[in-house]
Amino acid sequence: MTQDGALLFPPRPDGATTWDDYVTSMRTLRVWAGARDDAELAAAVPALTAQAIRGVLGEHRRAVPDRRTAELIVRACLLLRECSEPEIAKEQALWRAAWDRVLGAQTRPPRPQGRAAAIAAGVLLPAVTGVVINLASSNTRNPLAWGALGLLLVIHSSVLMVGTSRWSRLALPAGVASVVAVAVTAGLLFLPPPREEPQFACRKADPALYIRSPVRDPGLGTTWTEGYACQNTRAPVYAEPGAGGLQTGVLRQALNIFLCVVERDGQHWYRTAADEKRADSGWGYVSEQYILAAHPVDGLVTCPGRSG
Repeated sequence: MTQDGALLFPPRPDGATTWDDYVTSMRTLRVWAGARDDAELAAAVPALTAQAIRGVLGEHRRAVPDRRTAELIVRACLLLRECSEPEIAKEQALWRAAWDRVLGAQTRPPRPQGRAAAIAAGVLLPAVTGVVINLASSNTRNPLAWGALGLLLVIHSSVLMVGTSRWSRLALPAGVASVVAVAVTAGLLFLPPPREEPQFACRKADPALYIRSPVRDPGLGTTWTEGYACQNTRAPVYAEPGAGGLQTGVLRQALNIFLCVVERDGQHWYRTAADEKRADSGWGYVSEQYILAAHPVDGLVTCPGRSG
């Protein structure tokens, strides 16, 4: 191969690391070959066309230049400079190796920079902060709080592990996902811990605290000197055992005094006086379904004249 000015060898893609570098080097080779246009360059090789050349070197080229077409362009450029077949084969091998090198560099995921620091800042810091807040707010037994921390970890890990190369393209959705995760976590962390339902039980009412003894029961003609204090939900009070009769009132308070019990149609009914009275001074019976205890309440007497 003859020396051309200061160029001992034709232009080569030795430093190409991207397809733009590769194509720029090949355009330099085309200029070095001295072809007036793509048609003249294509005429040097029967298998090459001007359209194929534009597909590799043109402004609207494909993202990855065709490998075989690139080799034919190299051959055409060298033939125009009257290079020998051994010289052409050597140069084509160099361009072929460069094509393979650039392809490998483009398909290999970029090595993340500072991945460990990013994960520590984006995952560990929010997680540790959340745990500290959770402990400080006494929510350690709140499953919602721990679930929120898990959500925070999952979303931040996903955002970070896509790699920094994608953050520029996914900046908005990644940012929104991160903000939502933090907001949900912060909200759930400060929820009050779930209340544990205590095992309610009735206890004998202390007359000094719960029942003003004696209490006259006009419906049964009985005077009560003791009863049982039981927790209950809001409950209707009926004049007779059973829900089909007259409703004499409503129990609104969560703790009431029950004086006796009677079983009717497979249910236990408890004698009491409603705090919201509607008839018969509020005296009547409340179904067991409203009283938070095991039935029948142990120790509570049977209502007089109401057995069975």
